[in-house]
Order: sequence, then structure tokens, then C-alpha cells
Amino acid sequence: MASHLNFRWISTLPDQNLDPRRLLTIMASSAPPERQTLKPEDPLAECDSGKNLRSKRFDDIYASTHDPIGESEHVFLNGNQLQKRWREVPEKSGHFHIGELGFGTGLNFLLTWKLWVETKDKNPGWRGLHYSGFEEFPLSADLMQTTHQNWSRQAGPEYKALHPYAKRLLNQWRCLMIGVHRLALDSSVILDLHVDDANIALAQRARRSPPMNAWFLDGFSPHCNPELWKPNLFSLLVKHSTSTTTISTYTSAGHVRRNLSEAGLPVERVKGWGHKRHMLVSAKKTDNHTNPQHSFEVTGGRRKAVVMGAGLAGCTVAHSLAGRGWQVTIIDPANGFGAGASGIPQLALRLRLFNTGSVAAQIYLQAYLFTHRWLLNLALEGKIDWHGTQISQLVTAMNKRKPLNSKRLKQIYGHTLFQAAKDGTLSFPLGGWVDPIELCQTLCTDPNIITRFSTAEPTFEADQHGWQVQADKNTEPERADALIIASPQMLEKLPILNAAKLEFTTGISTAVNSSSDIGKHEHILTGSRSLFPVRENAHLISATYQRCRAGSSHSKAANADNLAAIAEMLQLSSNNSLKALSHYERERANTSDRMPLIGRYQDPVAKHDFTHPIFVSSAHGSTGLATCPFAAELVAADICGETLPVTEEQRLTLDPSRFDQRTQRKISRILARVE
Repeated sequence: MASHLNFRWISTLPDQNLDPRRLLTIMASSAPPERQTLKPEDPLAECDSGKNLRSKRFDDIYASTHDPIGESEHVFLNGNQLQKRWREVPEKSGHFHIGELGFGTGLNFLLTWKLWVETKDKNPGWRGLHYSGFEEFPLSADLMQTTHQNWSRQAGPEYKALHPYAKRLLNQWRCLMIGVHRLALDSSVILDLHVDDANIALAQRARRSPPMNAWFLDGFSPHCNPELWKPNLFSLLVKHSTSTTTISTYTSAGHVRRNLSEAGLPVERVKGWGHKRHMLVSAKKTDNHTNPQHSFEVTGGRRKAVVMGAGLAGCTVAHSLAGRGWQVTIIDPANGFGAGASGIPQLALRLRLFNTGSVAAQIYLQAYLFTHRWLLNLALEGKIDWHGTQISQLVTAMNKRKPLNSKRLKQIYGHTLFQAAKDGTLSFPLGGWVDPIELCQTLCTDPNIITRFSTAEPTFEADQHGWQVQADKNTEPERADALIIASPQMLEKLPILNAAKLEFTTGISTAVNSSSDIGKHEHILTGSRSLFPVRENAHLISATYQRCRAGSSHSKAANADNLAAIAEMLQLSSNNSLKALSHYERERANTSDRMPLIGRYQDPVAKHDFTHPIFVSSAHGSTGLATCPFAAELVAADICGETLPVTEEQRLTLDPSRFDQRTQRKISRILARVE
């Protein structure tokens, strides 16, 4: 692939005379501290005799005992003048961002969502509402539902108008572990739930995320939960605000008012709700805090993107951008969808497990839960066939080099994601499978997506207007505002990403006859191989890991290995009853750190040159179904200047330029110490 970009590279090398042992010492780095668990603490909440939800941890109620809906509308919706602002001409991005400290029962969000739906159509300039809720102790789905039912009985018609919104929220309210959880609730409303201490979550909010337009401060009372009302937290609010950001809260405590004003968020007392005489709202516009715009954002005119690669990574990115109004062209040298790792008849949604609560563990967990919600939504809309079924990970699936300990896994992940049997077998109730090629085809039926297959090696170059991309010599080049690389085969031809050191393996999946020995297995069984439920009178065995490129493997031997592995996994006396009907040979790509490449490539020297960025979603290895939809949402959000669904640490862990940056940092440290 030809690229006419002029990238600058670091050519400085360590002193050749430096002692190699000293070099190794200098380059060694200690691992960052890891979380002990990814499961949040119990909220310690219960409904009292008056059917009010009360926190036993903070000895306070979650909502007003008198007209909670009226109070929420008065304090937060009217306090931030949302209806008035949404009827005005929006900012150039067309997105409105709200942050809430203390998500609780979600009442403020539901009312905001309802108001947005009722208001935005009166001004078509608005594109989306992004709501970020910060909650350290999320309620269980049962408690949420019970509370909403109580409100329904108390508020009557007022709550009935909220019922459709509450139902959609509760449908996605499950397995909320520590981290960022993106819930796409309709075409223009996104909820990011940050499950963590607010100080940690705000400090780790991705730098490229835009600032908030409004803040809801709705934690438990300052007397009961002082941590949510301290100056250090308010200073973090400032970092994610602009001069036009508004703020409101039900409390009028003097120290809260002083702390907000001293942090750069001046407020004033106004009439409160009900028996509360006062509340606090923004006093005036301030100009002493701004958030630099880190986002690559195309505004006005046509928004056009070119995606290189028609596998699951490319098709999910195209679908995410098309849903945001972009015109997308997918280019692939192959003759159809899924020529790479996606080209097998059945692909399982699996959770990659870790023995630690590392950043990598957080990423894979968030991706897995996001994709599960995403697939369920597509299935409910009648767009795909989602075959939800349990996945049983047998003890033989455990990594022999770093074996997974079920007791340790429970400490990290809790008990909602899987159940552990006495023999160590893990059962995942949120599992299932799809046909990846059918999924890609469905995603690309969007009228904003066109595909170009059987192309020669495409070429692209940057000009003053963006990108000029030519699929092959017989076509005219087309303009693109954003370029996305979603194919490892194309990625490896880019010299700018050579530092990632892609490692390719070939996987051979075998279709076998549905014999009496394995026909009774209706779930996905995973051991040394994975065995899928029967489809069209055949089971799929997936897949080998051969350290070679596709086309150089020995399929006959691989098929025999697959049959033997399944016979051993099922404890069959022999595999004579199993016959290989066909096989699928596909190539996977991994990076040296086993994390995918997701996000905007950034030259480590020209750190602030966002004129012609390249976005990447690639090197997903064998976890593509779990990570590709999540990666697509991250890439699309970055391109569109939206809030990113990751922490800053997670973004850096996935950053396609991380290997170059690591090399540069190591070299800088070495040179500094040598001098």
C-alpha cells in the first residue's frame, strides 16, 4: 500500500558504548498498581417502611419523599435551563454533554432523556445527548425496578410518562462492574455510567472527551457524604468545564457554595423546592477555566470516511459512523465480507479473563458487556440472529502458563458474570454466537455505506482538504475527511505502525458431522478447542493456532488435531465417529502486548497535529466479536468529537501509537541518565 505522508521519525539511539546490562536496568520499568477487584461494593440500600429507598451506608434517602419528580425537574432541569438551551441554536458539534455526580436511581437521567426527546425536534441542529453518570455504588437491577414501581404508585400519571424510558434503561442495567459502561439507549441518547469513586473517575476521564455543558450535583447530603462536596473534586469539575458550563444542586450549604466559588464555579442561592428554602445554581459565566479541544472534528458540509477492511472491525466502524450521519466507503481487496479472521460460520462472544484487576482486564470486561448489550439491541430490532446460549469453559481451557484460579476470579469479577463448578469449569450465561459474515452484511445495509471489493492495493495521500483515497487504478480518487485502517494486512504495510510488531497466526476451524456423541451438546463448550451447537447438521470446531501465515498451513493435519482435541475434551473413547466435512482457514493478528490497536494514530513527535489523523481498529486476535463493536464506538466517538467510552489510562493502553511512544520514552530516559 502506498502512502504519501511525510511522517517524522526519531532516529536517536542509545550510546553504542553503553553497558548492555546498564541499558537493561534503565529500560526496566515497574508494573503500574492493579486493582484488587473489578466488582463494585454493595450499595447497602433498602426500601424503608415508607417505601423510600434509603442508603444504609450514608444514612440518607435517594430521592425526596415528597414529589421526587417535581424536585428533580425544578433543581436540575430548570436549574440548568435545559429546555431553553435546547431550543437555541446548538454549538457547532451539535452534542450536549451532562455530568452527574451521584447517579443513584437514574431519575434525573430519565427526566432529562424525556425532556430531550420532547425538545430536540424543535431544533434539528442538535445531534445527540451524552450523559455521564458517576456512581461508586450502583444499585442492583432489582432495587432499581422496585424503586421505580414505588414511584409509579406514588406519582401516578407523572411517572407513567417515564415508564417507557425506565424500561429501556432497566433492560440494559446488569453486570455493572468498575469501569465505564456505555449504554446506547436510542439513536441520539448515550449514557456513560462511570462506576468508581468520583475523584478517580473524573481524574481518569479521557482527555480527548469534550467538556460538560451542565453538571448535576446530586450526591447524598454534604453532612452524610462529605467526599462528594470537597474542593479537590470541584477542581476536577473545572477541568471538564468551559466558561458556559452551568451547575445546579439541591443543597445550599455555605461551605459547598464557598468551595464551588473558590474552585472557579461561582454559584448563587435561588428558591429551592418544597420545604427547602434555597438551592444553588451557576451565578454567572466564568472565563477562568477552559478545556482545550483535543478532538478531531469535522463540521459542516459532507462528512465522509473511508474504511480499509471489510471484516468485523471495519464493518462495525462503518456502521457506527453511518449511524452518526457519515457517508462511509469500505474498501477491501478481497471479493466479499470477512476474508480475514471474521470469515467463519460461527463466532462466539467470549470474555477474556485475567487473574488481576488490571487495565487490560477492565478493557476486555467493558468491551464484552458493551457488545452483549449491542448484540441484544440488534436482535430485538430484528436486524440479526443472535444465538444467546451458555458458554461452558472447561478446566482444560485454562492457560497452562498462567492458570486461571476460579476462587481468585470470583474475588475479581464477582458472581454475576459466571458460575464456577467444583472441578473449575466456568459457565457464562451471557454467552452466545453469531454468523460474522451475516453480521457484517447486515451492518452494511445502511444507505450511508457503500462497499468496494476486489480492489487492487488502494493508495491514499493527504492534502489540504483531508484524504485522497484511490481504490485501484481504474477508479477516480475520492475525498475522505477520516481514514480508518481496519485490516491487519493493510496495517502491516504502513511504515508508521511498524513498531507494533504484528504477529500473525493461522487458525483452522473444522466443520464436523453431528454424531450421537456430540449432538446432545446445545451450549458452546470451550476447552483446548471450542465446540459450537449444531448448525445445518454440522458442528464447528474452532480453532487452531499455527504460527504461520495463511496459505502455508497443513489443513489435513489441523483437522485431525481438531478432531482429537474434541474427543479428548468430551472424554470420548475415540474420535472414529467424527468426520471432517469442511474447514475454514483464516489469519489473525496480535500485537506484542496482546492488546488491540484502537483509536487515533498520533506521531509521537508531532503530538498536536490533528490535521490528517489515521484511525485504527485492528489486531483483535481471537476476541474480535467482543472487542470490535467496542472499538468501533471508541473510534466513531473520537472522530465525531464525542465523549470517549474509556478512561485515559485505557485509551493509552489501546493507543495505536503506544509502541512508538514507549520507545521514545525509553530512549529519553536512557539519554537523560547517561548524560
